[in-house]
Amino acid sequence: MKKNDLFSGANTPLYYIREDQLTEIKSTRNPIGITPIEIPFQNHEIEYRKDDIFYLFSDGFIDQFGGDFGKKYRSRRFKHLLLEIHDKPLDTQKKMLIENYKNWVHDEYEQLDDIMVFGFKP
Repeated sequence: MKKNDLFSGANTPLYYIREDQLTEIKSTRNPIGITPIEIPFQNHEIEYRKDDIFYLFSDGFIDQFGGDFGKKYRSRRFKHLLLEIHDKPLDTQKKMLIENYKNWVHDEYEQLDDIMVFGFKP
């Protein structure tokens, strides 16, 4: 059964995975709060299904330095990770995200920012 809902984001997209395909719903390039230039937030209507999985996240994971050359994790690598783990139970996904993060920083790099990854199913 299909259902519709709305998403509106500030600077960070929403990812969802359906049938092993990741879809990115772009956010508005505008922070939350008072800014010199107010940009209206765009609403996106999303048609979702029972087996879809959604991910909301802060930029902390993606912007984290690490790896063999001290580079940022980046969204491309994050998307691949989500595609690898999305079909696992949510508690297993959490453990895999934490393990992946620890392997990325190698105890050599400080955490730069808050890290939040929120996965949910309709």
